[in-house]
Formats: sequence, C-alpha cells, structure tokens
Amino acid sequence: GTTWTQETTWHIMNNMELERTKEFLFDRSPMVDMPCISNMSIQEAKQFFNHLKDLPSPRTIKTHFPLQLLPPKLLDTCKVIFVSRNVKDACVSSYHFLKSMKAINFQDDFPTFAKMFRNGNMLHGGGPGYFSTLKSVLSQAPHPNLLVLWYEEMKRNQTKMVVSIASHIGYTINQNQVQELTDFMSFENYKKTCSLDHPLVVGKVGGQFLRKGVVGDWVNHFTDEMCNDWDPWVEQEMGNLGLGEQIVKG
Repeated sequence: GTTWTQETTWHIMNNMELERTKEFLFDRSPMVDMPCISNMSIQEAKQFFNHLKDLPSPRTIKTHFPLQLLPPKLLDTCKVIFVSRNVKDACVSSYHFLKSMKAINFQDDFPTFAKMFRNGNMLHGGGPGYFSTLKSVLSQAPHPNLLVLWYEEMKRNQTKMVVSIASHIGYTINQNQVQELTDFMSFENYKKTCSLDHPLVVGKVGGQFLRKGVVGDWVNHFTDEMCNDWDPWVEQEMGNLGLGEQIVKG
C-alpha cells in the first residue's frame, strides 16, 4: 500500500507524467530507510542523503520509520500520508516478501513466521511494532498535515483515494486526470509498469515487490488455532486505539 500511495502521490505532484513510471521510483522519490536496509557504507549513505537534499522541492519521500524516529517538527513542516492495513494481511505480506528475498534464504513455514511477527522478532518490530507505530500516528490524527489511509478503504474506492491525496497535499487535478490516474494505478496495471524490479531493491537478492494486491488474503494462511491466538490480542490492541471490528477482521 505504501508503494501504491507513493507512486500515486508522486504523479499528482509531477503533472501526471505517467510515462516516467519506468524511471526507478526510489530515484524520483527516495526511501529514507534505504541506507539502513541496504547496509550502506558511511560514504554511500552520505551520497544517498546528498541526492535527497538536491531534489527540487516539493519532494515525495517514503519511509517505514515511526514518527518517533523522524524529525520532531515533521508534521509542522510537511504533508504526511500514513498507510496501514489489517495486521494479519500485513503479516502475510511480510512473509511472502521475506520468502522471495534470495539473500535472506528464509526457509521456515508461515506459522513459524507468524509467531516471530507476533512476538516482534523482526525488522520494524512485527506485530508490536505495528501497534506502536499506529498508536504514535493516531495520537496525532487531528493534525491538519496528517492524512491516515487504510488499504482496505483504498482498494474499495481507489478514485476516492486519488482525490483525498490530491486534496491533502494541495494539488488540483480535474475529473479526467483523476480517472486516468485511477486506471493507470490499478494494481493489475501498475504491476506491469512498476520500476522496483531494480538491483537496489531486488537485484541478486531476489524479491517480489508487488504480489497480489488483495484484501483478506490472511484467510488462506491463518489456521483456526492461529486465529484463536491472534484475535483476542488484535481486538484488544485495536480497541485500545478506538478502531473497529471491520478493520480487525479485514
């Protein structure tokens, strides 16, 4: 969902230059996590952030970092779009992405991975990290510079997503452009044009960046026993955040 949102936002901010989708997305819209994820050297990291700094403003920048690890005045100086999804689907998506990474060579099955995710024994903190990040963002939700999107709602009404993003970042696009971008960024179409099949992202290590793009795929992975373990935990965490059952169940 974050890549989908990132690409959509970039096009709204760059005159709907859809043909530029073939250009590597992370060159057009850097992901600030990349020096850490890619284990860059100090020199490589400096080059990365110099490139980011030299990009013309306004820039489209992506991260998976929680607000606590970002500049403290971020919401006062930038438009922020936060994307979340059902935590079980997030777990399934993480599992398949990890399995596709040849360099990681993760061999265990989904129940084993789900337990690791549930306990937070992975990058970005797994389940506990999910709820911690969600809490930090929702506590700032009344802020006018923050837009919170749910993947489930985005899939249900992609046109509304495009309009909401444009409105939030202060760009005006006409109805024809909204429809053109909606069609172009449908999962089926975007999977054909997405530039993230790139050495920096996949290269020798493999990786499948876009997989199904569906809601509720967790039902094909979670057993009844796993649901009995997860559901009370998820419902309690979601309840603490004031979120409803629909999002919990996906």
